[in-house]
Amino acid sequence: MKTSTQIVTTNTDDNADGIIDSRYSYTSTYDQRGNELTGVSESDTNADGIIDFRYSSSNTYDQRGNQLTNVFESDDNADGLISYRSSSTYTYDERGNQLTGVFETDSDGDSLLDTRSSFTNTYDQRGKQLTSVSEFDNNADGIVDSSYSTTYTYDQRGNQLTYASEFDDNADGNIDSRFSTTSTYDRRGNELTSVFEHDDDGDGIVDSRSSTTNTYDRRGNLLTGISESDNNADDTIDSRSSTTNTYDQGGNLLTNVSVSEPYFDRGGGFYARYSSTNTYDQSGNLLTGVSEYDKDGDGKIDSRYSNMNTYDLRGNRLTGVSEVDDNGDGTVDSRYSNTNTYDQQGNQLTGVSEYDTNGDGIIDYRSSTTYTYDRRDNILSIFSESDNDGNGTIDFRSSETYTYDQKGNQLSSLSESDNNADGIIDYRQETVFEYLGEGQYAMGVSTGDVEVFAEDSFDSQVNQLSEQFDLPFTVSEF
Repeated sequence: MKTSTQIVTTNTDDNADGIIDSRYSYTSTYDQRGNELTGVSESDTNADGIIDFRYSSSNTYDQRGNQLTNVFESDDNADGLISYRSSSTYTYDERGNQLTGVFETDSDGDSLLDTRSSFTNTYDQRGKQLTSVSEFDNNADGIVDSSYSTTYTYDQRGNQLTYASEFDDNADGNIDSRFSTTSTYDRRGNELTSVFEHDDDGDGIVDSRSSTTNTYDRRGNLLTGISESDNNADDTIDSRSSTTNTYDQGGNLLTNVSVSEPYFDRGGGFYARYSSTNTYDQSGNLLTGVSEYDKDGDGKIDSRYSNMNTYDLRGNRLTGVSEVDDNGDGTVDSRYSNTNTYDQQGNQLTGVSEYDTNGDGIIDYRSSTTYTYDRRDNILSIFSESDNDGNGTIDFRSSETYTYDQKGNQLSSLSESDNNADGIIDYRQETVFEYLGEGQYAMGVSTGDVEVFAEDSFDSQVNQLSEQFDLPFTVSEF
């Protein structure tokens, strides 16, 4: 079986003094379908060349790509002794439905199992799940300590009609709690009603109940929804909430009104109301949105939020302005705006954001970001600046640069931060990606707009933390 290998190595220089302060690597192998077969992570937290932490995982799959097994091991101090181990095993039916799963853990690496759990599922001829039974052996002594089971039923169209779960907290064969859901649907499969019941102590008596009733338009958009709660199942509604929506011909939400009545059983008198109104352009892009909140149901708006957007012909958002009226007095208390530009392919080139935190018309914070791309639309660089107090002086600056091979695989990334924008780098982190497949090796570096990559073939695998290779380079412009 042919496999490929990816090695990702990250070197971090916390104070940008040219000395690496920590290293991290992750080496993974994949089968021909892209499923991860093995993964090994190593951390050298002080970059002294000695691994301080290591963990690994290995997976197997069937011919259809379903995962059969997983084994995870960690070596907390990299002394070669396993500190923790877990394993998972799965089986499937001919349709790929998961039938069983078994999970085992050795929490202290002494080769003795500490916990075990399992599940078993069944399905109907359509592949819909009918039952699920889960069991837990908390100390792996072979005795089940707790279990729960779930049963499902469906109508002829595959809509779920009922869902019932039972819990046996101490595995003595007696149900300790039970809950169920029953639903109905219209001809289009939209849920019309749903009733949830909970039996807290498994005595067969319902202790709480809630229900939902919905209506829809011809397109399946939700028009109304009413939810009611009977907290002690005495057939008295304790709280109620409702929502009402309208839509335009394109199915875009025009208005929404939601009302909550938390003390319905006390004769009402208190409720909270939320409403929103939206407008759209001919392409369905949101132009304006206004939301209002009446938190105590006295008919007065307690807060208001609005946003306005513009777009180019391709639907990319050019500008956005958001305003907040915290107390509903009609005065804007804070404002946020952003402006974006794009290239002909629709990739974002620039973004500028401004914040007026007290609505006095003076910018309190400003940030800008610039992006560049190669001919394949892979992102090459991100450059960001921020003015933390809006005085026109840059307070923070950061950059990210990326390189790729001819196939578009990422070869490297470099992140740098200038925390006080004095022109001196305060933090640097570099990540290198290596790909090994069919004897090929690729490692990347970047020089401006030129992508540089090395190719060679060799038999051994690479430990990036301890080995270096000098390889011939090929230069390709993108």
